[in-house]
Amino acid sequence: DNDGRLDLLLASDNVGYLYLSNANGTFRFHQSFDNTDGYMAGVADLDNDGDLDIVFAGDDVCYLNNGAGTFVAGPAIPVAGINDPRAIGFADIDNDGDLDFAVGCKRSRNWLVRNNFNDGNWLKVRLVSPQGVAGAFGAKTRIYPAGQARGAPVTWREARSGAGYLGQDDPVLHFGLGVLDSVDVVVTFLDGTQVTAANVTAGQTIVIDGVIADTTKPVLSSVTAANLTGATAQILWNTSEISDSQVEYGLTTNYGVSSPLNSVRVTAHNVALSGLTANTTYHYRVKSKDRAGNLVVSGDFTFTTATSDATPPVISNVAASNITSSSVQINWNTNEASDSQVEYGLTNSYGSSSPLDANLTTTHNVTLSGLSAGTTYHYRVKSKDAAGNLATSGDFTFTTLASALFADDFNSGSLDANKWTRGTNAGNQTAVASGQLELRSLGGESGWVITKQAFAARNTTITAKVTQPNDDGALGLSPTFNQSATTGIYNQATWYRFYIYRDQASGPYLLYVQWKKNGAVDGVDVTGNLNITGQVFLRLRCDDTRIHFEASLDGVTWFDTYNEPFGLTGYTLDSNFYYELAGYRTSTKGVLRVDDFSISTGGGASGVIAMNHLAKPRSVSLSLAVPESFALSQNYPNPFNIDTRLNLALPEDGRLQASIYNLQGQEVMRLHDDYFSAGYHVIRWQGANDAGQTASSGIYLLRLIFEGQSGRREVMTKRMILLK
Repeated sequence: DNDGRLDLLLASDNVGYLYLSNANGTFRFHQSFDNTDGYMAGVADLDNDGDLDIVFAGDDVCYLNNGAGTFVAGPAIPVAGINDPRAIGFADIDNDGDLDFAVGCKRSRNWLVRNNFNDGNWLKVRLVSPQGVAGAFGAKTRIYPAGQARGAPVTWREARSGAGYLGQDDPVLHFGLGVLDSVDVVVTFLDGTQVTAANVTAGQTIVIDGVIADTTKPVLSSVTAANLTGATAQILWNTSEISDSQVEYGLTTNYGVSSPLNSVRVTAHNVALSGLTANTTYHYRVKSKDRAGNLVVSGDFTFTTATSDATPPVISNVAASNITSSSVQINWNTNEASDSQVEYGLTNSYGSSSPLDANLTTTHNVTLSGLSAGTTYHYRVKSKDAAGNLATSGDFTFTTLASALFADDFNSGSLDANKWTRGTNAGNQTAVASGQLELRSLGGESGWVITKQAFAARNTTITAKVTQPNDDGALGLSPTFNQSATTGIYNQATWYRFYIYRDQASGPYLLYVQWKKNGAVDGVDVTGNLNITGQVFLRLRCDDTRIHFEASLDGVTWFDTYNEPFGLTGYTLDSNFYYELAGYRTSTKGVLRVDDFSISTGGGASGVIAMNHLAKPRSVSLSLAVPESFALSQNYPNPFNIDTRLNLALPEDGRLQASIYNLQGQEVMRLHDDYFSAGYHVIRWQGANDAGQTASSGIYLLRLIFEGQSGRREVMTKRMILLK
């Protein structure tokens, strides 16, 4: 349908199905074709009107596109004598400008069909990639009316090596142009190189070579000198296409010295100059050459080196994060670019050091590994600037996580009675099968098990890997239990439960947090934008004050779906609790399967924890997860130091562009430029530019442009303050 997205055609022996692409990577059914033949179908512009038509291998009729992506039966195809057609491929065999096609057969001669439409103008495009590869597979070619190369394309193709089962088309791209006598051709290759052929006359074959055709120099922007010391400087600039990097510099505009040529082609350039004289003004200019050899040279710029530097860097924000039983990440900041090293050990004499990271940066990150579980370590950080001034922090400590308090992978063949108590209710059919715990029940009862031992909740993490959710399953904790209860801990005096459930026969599973406090049961739906269709990880995490209900689709990235101050009536985080797995009415709601279960010490947020949404009352339906209107919150925190976030509500699918600008109107970083689905999203900026360098303190603007599928367009700007 020429909307810029590839669609999907499914062929079988007697019926074909056409699916059109949605903006979010899924497909929707559009049209079926009856009484087809063969194992394959192909698409080509048979009548040169600019729209792709369809032929099923061995079928006796072709289908012509009406211009809106819907197909009607066209001319008949002579197929008498064809037997067991398998494949189809298109090419202009007789060079008359119409695409002919060949049908490959298993039980008869192969079949060549000549197209005599001779209708409409046409153009053939032979591609060569910037790397010299014929065909340039993956490149996208767009055809525009002459002089309108930045408007709406008439048609487009993606160069491909094959088109389906056993079939391969001529790699020369064929475009029907209808009544257009001349067009503009724009080719975007996989490496980002873009070549435009303007005012091309119809009725010919042209060659677009990604190297030879490119005669346009890169465009320079944002040339600046940064991180000046008495002996060093960093020269930064951007180019409009990937190019190499070199700087000429000296005491006059004759320069005289050049940095080594960096042949790695990038768009964000960074060249370090060293061996400079303190308190001296230098002239410099930058040079970049693209893959085709087009060289651009900037005008003259100057910088002045600092006076002789005898001041060590200032260290701040020293912290330990991502602590596990054997590793930790040490982070800190410095007020000038410096190297990174950590000393650590069991006392403040340390004894061990991380390898020196000589990369000069102001944001430092060092990972220590091979540590002992449940052990307190002392550490200090060290950073040395380009002038050799060393700064050393004071002493800090961290404690690694202890080994697991409880773990079961259910591979023993039966339920481990030393670890679990199984409910004795008559309807409880729970058992271990095929290396998994299967929670089954009869009638209106629950299949449930609960840990044999109770554990203090403070600074613990309880994780369950649910390989098969059901329509009513839960991970829970309670200070008490009754082994003969028909529904697990539900009738106990106080508890928390984290449910995976579904309130309809099919579709995604949902999440619900429930509690019983002061004799009353209440809870909130916490599904948010998580799309749970199968395996899911559930986690109860208790820190020093709160309980967190977290979910993950891969066991790596976790979503803190809901948290609150721990509040079970008459109990604290230091009380002992039993942990339950339960599946309710599984004869109608399905079996709940769990593969791994563990209780470990440490209530820290291991993994990437993201707030998924605000919790909603249980009565809110899943459909309300799509907002009714567009909204963008102010960033929080603001001002911020390292990381800030904005909440975004999209009422429909569409393309979203989000960029950070400084007050001079220069783009600092492109955060997003892609299709987003309807729902709630979080926009993050971590205070860096496109080159990954930390942005300087100041006022920045987030500009967001959203173009919805319905044609609506929203533009919004938020003012943010970055303080370092």
